[in-house]
Amino acid sequence: MLNLRDRLLRIKSASKNTEEPIIQPLMPFNAGNIDENKKTIPFFTEILQGTQKRTVRLPLEKRVMDLSHKDLPVIIPDLFTYPHKLQAENIVFFDLETTGLSGGAGTVAFLAAFGKFVCDATVLEVEQYLLDDYSGETGFIETILEHCRGPKKIIVTYNGKSFDSQILKTRCIMNGKHPPEFFHADLLHPARCLWKRKIESCSQSGIEKNILNIERKDDVPGSLAPEIWFSFLRTGATKELLGICDHNVRDIQGLASIFTALTQIVQDPCHFSEVYNVDMEALAFRYRRCNNGGVSSVQNTLMESAALSGGTKAARYIAIIEEWQRKDYETALFWTQTALLDNKLNSSEKADFLKREARLIRKRGTLGK
Repeated sequence: MLNLRDRLLRIKSASKNTEEPIIQPLMPFNAGNIDENKKTIPFFTEILQGTQKRTVRLPLEKRVMDLSHKDLPVIIPDLFTYPHKLQAENIVFFDLETTGLSGGAGTVAFLAAFGKFVCDATVLEVEQYLLDDYSGETGFIETILEHCRGPKKIIVTYNGKSFDSQILKTRCIMNGKHPPEFFHADLLHPARCLWKRKIESCSQSGIEKNILNIERKDDVPGSLAPEIWFSFLRTGATKELLGICDHNVRDIQGLASIFTALTQIVQDPCHFSEVYNVDMEALAFRYRRCNNGGVSSVQNTLMESAALSGGTKAARYIAIIEEWQRKDYETALFWTQTALLDNKLNSSEKADFLKREARLIRKRGTLGK
C-alpha cells in the first residue's frame, strides 16, 4: 500500500504528464495529525480564515443520459417547473455534514460538498469545503452561497428540501445573510415512488446498496460526523476527520449515481425498470398522473408488464379501460382473471375481481346475439 508521500508524488507526476483529470485517493488514513498553529490538513488548502477546500475528481461508471428527454420530469417531478433547457453543466449536487440531525439553531454545518459533471459528463468533480473553526462560519456560509447562485443552476439533493436547505437557511439567518433562493430538485421523493415497495429503506445508502449495487468500503458512518468534528476541534486529529470528508464525497458520488439511473430509466423505462428493480406499477401510474389521465404507449407497456408481474392494481386499471372504454370484454376478462391468480389478494379485492369476472362473462355471452 502506498504511503502518503508516494500518493502525493503520484498525483503530482500525473498532473505534469497527462491532461486527464486527476483522481484523488480517498480515505488517506495515514495522514497523521495537523499542526495546530498552521492548521494544515492533507489535501486541503485554506482559502479563508476558518475555511479549507479540496477538489476531488472521480470517474463515473455510468454516463448520464439525454437530459432533454420530455419525460424526465415524470421521474423527477421538481423539473416540471424548471424554466430552462436542462443541461449537464447546470446541475450541482449538494450535501452537508452537520453537528446534529435536529435542524435547530444550534446545529452547525461544518462540511459542504458540491459535485458537477465535467469532461463531457464522464467525470464527477467535487469541490469540498471544511469549516475548521467556529470563527470562520460567516466566510464558510458565503462560500456555500456562491455555489447556489446562478439563474440556470439546479441544486440536486437527497432529502435536501427537508434537511440541507433548512440547515443552510438557519445558518444564513444566524450569520446575518439572506437565505439563498435556488431551483431545487430533491431525489428522495422519486426514489420512494420507484422503490419503497421494493426495498426496506429508501435512504440514500439503501438505494446505493440495494438498487445500484454500490458498496462503500471503509466508509465512516455519517452519524459519527458530529463526534468526529468536535474531536478534531479539541485535538487537531485528522485521521477520522478525513474519513468523514471522504464519506461526504461518496454522498455526492452516490447522489450523482442515483440521478444518472433516473435519466436511464426515462430513456427505456421497461428495460431499465428490470435493471434497477423498479416498481413498474408505481412508474406506470406515475406516467398516467403526469399525462392528466390520458394514455401513452409507455404507460400501456408499463401497465401490462406490471400486471403480468403480479401488479393487481395495474391489472384492475387495464380491465376497467378495456371494459368501459374499448368494450373489449374478452381482454378485460383476461386481465381480471390474471389478477385473480394472485394469492396475496385480500378478501375485499378478491370479491371485487370475482364480481367483475362474472359481469364480464355475462357481457361476453351477449355478444353476437
